[in-house]
Parts: sequence; structure tokens; C-alpha cells
Amino acid sequence: MKKGKVCLLVILLLGLIPWAGCSSTKSFYRGVMPGKTYTDLKKRVLFLPVMDQAALGEAKVAALTSQLITLLDQKGNFLIVSPTNPLPASAKIRSPGYGIVMDPDQAKWAGEKGMNVLMTAVISPFEVQRKKTGIWPFRKFRRELEISMVVNALDVTNDTLLLSHLESRKIKLPALDEFEESDFEFDPEYYEKRMQTRHTQRFKPSEINKEELDEAWFEIIKDQASTITDALNAYPWSGRILSVDSETLVINAGQDVGLKEGFVFEVFSKGESIVSGTGRTFHLLGQKAGEIKVAKVMNQHASAVPTEGGPFIPGQIIRSKN
Repeated sequence: MKKGKVCLLVILLLGLIPWAGCSSTKSFYRGVMPGKTYTDLKKRVLFLPVMDQAALGEAKVAALTSQLITLLDQKGNFLIVSPTNPLPASAKIRSPGYGIVMDPDQAKWAGEKGMNVLMTAVISPFEVQRKKTGIWPFRKFRRELEISMVVNALDVTNDTLLLSHLESRKIKLPALDEFEESDFEFDPEYYEKRMQTRHTQRFKPSEINKEELDEAWFEIIKDQASTITDALNAYPWSGRILSVDSETLVINAGQDVGLKEGFVFEVFSKGESIVSGTGRTFHLLGQKAGEIKVAKVMNQHASAVPTEGGPFIPGQIIRSKN
């Protein structure tokens, strides 16, 4: 093939990346991350408390969180860890490095604690969409209440965004005529809660069918669990070297993720980062430093010995060769 045609083909392939969506993002990720795509090792997932921007209240948010974690535990090849104590948090939650609602200090903390993935969920403020129909004096306002949840998952080993997914549902509200719309009264206590979330849409809780609302939330949770499971199961497991002495190394994998003695890992340095057409940042693996073999397995850690190459230093990335 002529050189000009080769260059044109490369340009065309790169141009397809912005239009590819989630499925191509996975393929692209696999392309820049060499090694086996699947492994039997489970991923440790730190699931931070759900951010309630819709003023649902602690009880409702706790119930939704429990539903989501239960579904994830049933389907995924990973361990869900929910923090019981407050985590370190910086004043700036929205991180330019990730482009999502993700605290960089918490991401660093998760990596230091041996996590593979940091996951956040945000319940967005309710939105009411209004559409004027009919002619005066019979004009009506049709209204729909939209509820939504956004889930983000970050590979803390490679500082790579694995997933950012929105699920939403719409619920019909009673229509209002123009007089009712202009003279609509708020429930004072509920209005105060809405103001705290910078949301002033005109509706009352009494207008919402509770059974329909609960069903909508269940559908959101169920679809989020399915999307999260597919995404996390598809990405390759990766870990880190925690410490090194004269003859052995300690890695952040243990019995809890299914590690056994004799397991062989390839060791890489962290390479350069690239930005795809969709704006996501991918961190390439650097040069292969060598291979190590697991000698002794503890609950959450393991010791390993070099079998090829080196030198090995803390922070290097390990990938399964088995």
C-alpha cells in the first residue's frame, strides 16, 4: 500500500473515534492497553455515598443505594466496598483532570487503599418540562417530571475514566391551565428544600404518583447496574506494586480477589496520556519492566518474586499474564 493511502486510512480511523460511543471506547481502551482482556481476578470497587441533588432524603437514597449494590453483587466479577468513615475530600469536587464529578483526593486515597475502581453516583435535581398546548382560553400546560442518575467509574490504577452513564425516566404530571400555572402555590416546606438545590420548578409531591415514581427509580437502578456490570467486567484487571525490598515485592491483590500462588504478572511503567476525540483521557502503558511470580498470598495483599527483567519500583502497574 502506498504511503499516501496509509496516512489517509489512519486519519479516517482517528476521525471515527468521536462518533464511536461507549462500545468503541471499550475497543479503543483495549487497543492501548496490551495484554489479556479478561481475567478471573475480581476488581475492588470503592462505591462512594450517592450525592443527593434532588433532596430525596437520606432514607430514600439509602434504599436506592442498597438496591444498586445488591444488583452489582449478584452480577459482577468485582467486590463492592462502601466506606463507613468519611473520606478525605478537597474543596474542589469537579476535577478538570477527569471532567466529571470526582474528587481527585478521594481518587488518590482509593488507589492507596488498594482499590481498582472508584465509583460515584449522582441523583440529579428534578426537572419539569412544560409544553403549552391548545388555544386561548382553553390553553393548557402539559408537564413531565424527569428524574435521573449519573454514574461515573474511574480506573484509579491508570487514572482512566471507564464509564460515565446517565439513566433517566419521565413521569407525567397533571396538566394545568394558564390561570393555574400563574397562580400555582408551593408547599412551603418542600419549596425550601428545592431552593437549597437551586431548583424552582413548579410542582408538588402530591402531584406525583408514588408507585409510578418508585417503578421509575427501580428501572433506573436496574439499567445502571446492568451497564456498570458490562463495563467493569469488560475492562482488564490491573494493579500496582506497593513496596519493594531486596528480594520480594508486595502487590495490591490477595485472596479476596481470587489470587493464588504461582500467578504471573507482567510489570509496566505508566506511559504517556492521550485524549480521544470524545475528550476522554487514556493512559498508555509504558515499557515492560519484566515479570513477577506470586509467592505468598494474604487476604488483601501478596508477596511476589522477580522472574524476569527489572528493576522494579513501587507504583509500577501489573497486569495478569495467566
